[in-house]
Amino acid sequence: MNIFGKIGKDETHLIGSGDIFIVMAMNLGRFVAEKDVQSRRNFRELRGTEAYCDFIRDIEFDNLFTKSNEKIANSDSWIEKQGYETGIFQKQLLENWFFPTYELDKNAALSKIEPQLSESQQFQKEWLLWDSYKVRLTRNGFIMIKLIREFSEQNMLELSVHLLEPERDEFRAKLAQTFDNLSESQRKQIAHILHHPLQWQLAYQVIRLFILQLRNIEFGNGQTVEFKMPEEERKMPIRHQYSVILFTEIYDSADASKKKLDGSRILSEKKYARELYALWDGTLIGNREEKSIEFPDYSDEMIQKLKSKNESTWIQEFCLIGFERALIYCPMTEDSLYLPFKGENAKDGILYINHWHCIIRGIEHIIALRSELHMVGAYTGEEMNRLPSFTQELTTRGISHKEKKGVERLARRVANLFNILTSIKEVLVAPSAYRASYAIQKFERLTNLLGLDKIQQHVEKNIDELNFFISHYNKMSIQQNSERLQKLAIIFGIWIGFLGLASLLKDAKELNGFLEPQGFSSALSKLWDFITHFPMLQSLFIIWVIFAVSFYVLWKLYTYFSE
Repeated sequence: MNIFGKIGKDETHLIGSGDIFIVMAMNLGRFVAEKDVQSRRNFRELRGTEAYCDFIRDIEFDNLFTKSNEKIANSDSWIEKQGYETGIFQKQLLENWFFPTYELDKNAALSKIEPQLSESQQFQKEWLLWDSYKVRLTRNGFIMIKLIREFSEQNMLELSVHLLEPERDEFRAKLAQTFDNLSESQRKQIAHILHHPLQWQLAYQVIRLFILQLRNIEFGNGQTVEFKMPEEERKMPIRHQYSVILFTEIYDSADASKKKLDGSRILSEKKYARELYALWDGTLIGNREEKSIEFPDYSDEMIQKLKSKNESTWIQEFCLIGFERALIYCPMTEDSLYLPFKGENAKDGILYINHWHCIIRGIEHIIALRSELHMVGAYTGEEMNRLPSFTQELTTRGISHKEKKGVERLARRVANLFNILTSIKEVLVAPSAYRASYAIQKFERLTNLLGLDKIQQHVEKNIDELNFFISHYNKMSIQQNSERLQKLAIIFGIWIGFLGLASLLKDAKELNGFLEPQGFSSALSKLWDFITHFPMLQSLFIIWVIFAVSFYVLWKLYTYFSE
C-alpha cells in the first residue's frame, strides 16, 4: 500500500535531510523489586539525594553500554560541556542535573532482547532502523531513553509517518504471526508488545537491558535497592515523549539543483508553510478509498501564524517549539562556520551546528523536569486521596499505633517529595538554569507550553494540604498525650496509695477511738490482728499488693509508649 507522495490534491513540495531525536521518560521506581518493601522505601527516600546522585554518576557497565566521554567530540557529555562554555547552560546544570549518558551497542543487544522479538524479522528491521539508543538517569528517579535516526531526502509526509506510526497496526499483525506457537502464559508475558507504539516497544527493550545491568545497588549509607523487571507485564504507566527534528537541508522537490531554502522563505510561502505546519502539528488524515494518508487542509490563518512562532532570529533558519515536537532548521553546517567561544572543549570555537545540539540537550532536560513534576503530582494526589479515610479513622478510633505509624510514613514521603519539588523549582526558572538570552527565550517557551508552572503550583497546593493534615495530627497527638499524662498521674497516685495500705492497716487499731462507726474500725483491727498473727502472711500480703499495682502501672506505661 503506497501511502506516500500526496498532500491533499497537490504533490509534496519540501524534501529534507537531518536527524530525528525521540526522547522518552519512565519512572525508574517502576523497576524496583515489587515484593521488596524495603528496597522500594529506600528508593523513595534516596532519589534526589546526594547519595543517589553519586550513584548515577559512577555506574559502570560491561561492553553492552558505553559511557559518554566529554573528551570525545559530539558525545553527549561533550555537547553538555560545550553548552556551558558557550553560555547556554549555567554551571549548576552541568554539576547537579546533567548525568552520564550510556549508549547501547544495538547489534550486540539484538540477541539479548526478548526472544519473541529477536526472532521476528519485522522487529529486527525496526530495531536496526534507528542509528543509536541512549539511556540516562535523572537525579529525581527517572530513566530517559533517546532514539536517534538520520534521514536523507524525505518529504514531510514520510517524516510524519515515522513519528506518528500510522502503520503500527500492520506491524502488529505481522508480528503476531510469529506468536502463533506460543502458550497462553507466554502470550500474556509479551502482551505489551502488541498494545503499545513501536517506539515504546524499542525503548522498553533498552530499559530491560539496562535494568538487568543494575540489579542490586548498595549506596554509601548502607541502604540497598534491588532493581528487577516486573514478573508480569502490567499496563504501561503514563509516559512522556518528545520529538525533535533537526533539519540540515530542505529544498523544493521541483528543484533539480537541490538548493537549500532559507527558513524565512519556507515559513512565508503557503505551499511550504502548510506542509511544515502539518508536520509540526502532528496530524494525518487517512483516505480509505484512495488507500492513502494525507495532511489535512489547514486554514490560511493558521498557516500565517507559523511565522510568528519562530524562535530563531537568523533568516536562514527556523526553530518551532511545540507541545509534542520541535522542528529546527540549521542549513549552516559548513566547518568554516563556528562560534568564537573558547574553552576546554572549544579551544578553536565550536561549529555552529553544535549550538543547536546544545539546545536539543536543553529540551531533553525540560522533558525530564516535566516527568519528575508529574511524578510528584501523581504521588501527592495519591496521598490526598487517602486523607478522607485516614481522617475518619482518626476521628472514630483516635490515634492508635497503626495510625501513628501511617502518619510517620506519610510525613517521610511528603518530606521527600517536597525536597524533590524544591530542587526542581531551582532550575525551573529559566535564568537560573541558562545564561544566553536566545537560550532562555527558547526554553521559556517550552516550559510555558508544557504548563510546568501550573503543575508546580498544583503540586505545592497538594503538599500544603498534606502538611496541614500532618500539623493537625500533631495537635491531636499532643492533646492525646496530655490526656494520657493526666491518667498516668492518677495511676501513680493510686500506686502510692496502695503502697501505704500496709501502714494504714497497721495503724488502724490506734485509730479505733477516732473512727466512726466502730464496726469499721473493729473489722480493720481484726483483719490486721489476723495478718500480723502470721508474719509470713503479712509479708506475702504486702508483696502481693506491691506486685499487683506495679504490674498494672508497668502495663499502662508499656501501652502508652508503644502507641
